[in-house]
Amino acid sequence: MAERSLSFEMALQELASLLQRIALTQSTDYVANDDPDHDAIEKLAATLATEDVQLYYQIALQGRQDIGLAPDEYAGFTMTLLRMIAFAPESNTNHPAVLPVATQLPAAGGLKKKQANTDWSGLIAALPLSGMEQMLAHNSELIAWHDGRIELRVSPAQRHLAERPYKERLENALEKHFGTKIRLEVSIATGVNNTIAELQNYENMQRKSVAAAAINNDPFVQDLIQNFDARVIVSSVKLNDNGERR
Repeated sequence: MAERSLSFEMALQELASLLQRIALTQSTDYVANDDPDHDAIEKLAATLATEDVQLYYQIALQGRQDIGLAPDEYAGFTMTLLRMIAFAPESNTNHPAVLPVATQLPAAGGLKKKQANTDWSGLIAALPLSGMEQMLAHNSELIAWHDGRIELRVSPAQRHLAERPYKERLENALEKHFGTKIRLEVSIATGVNNTIAELQNYENMQRKSVAAAAINNDPFVQDLIQNFDARVIVSSVKLNDNGERR
């Protein structure tokens, strides 16, 4: 695109237009027959989740508004695409470190089936944890669960959470929950990403991005932007307990 002197801002505009047509197709099953992208739109509408299309559309709009603040159009364009990749579903991305998801517990000997299938995030939420054992649970990555033996790992920066007292408190809480003996092991390793804390951080970032885009599209805010050169600072967006912007 740079070699052909194509406008990166115009590319974001066309991308937003494409996403709008995909969303319209998903909602109404209508695509104009004279649309040159007719086949591609129908295929994408059937492939992409509706909520993902809405998110990508908001990111594209935000990217267009922010492109003037970027070092250059190329940087603004690529950062917008990278933001879409960062918020893409894990099944559609090769960046698992960016997108932590709730780890599924492998079947554990002696545990009921419904318990064995509980995700780590859901399991920890059900435990009466507090203090440092809660910090350990939220900042550790589940590696394995086999025959009552649970393996967790924490990053070097969180090595203090692997101390014996905190491990024993979490181990006791797990034993009370499952009603069986649990052996908890905590190791220290680099590249720890799939944690409850990372998952919550990702979800908050996603909600903030959508909220900021919605604020930007508010008529009153648009009037401030156009007449007073105002802009929405994403980091200042606050979410209440229900995840709504304020």
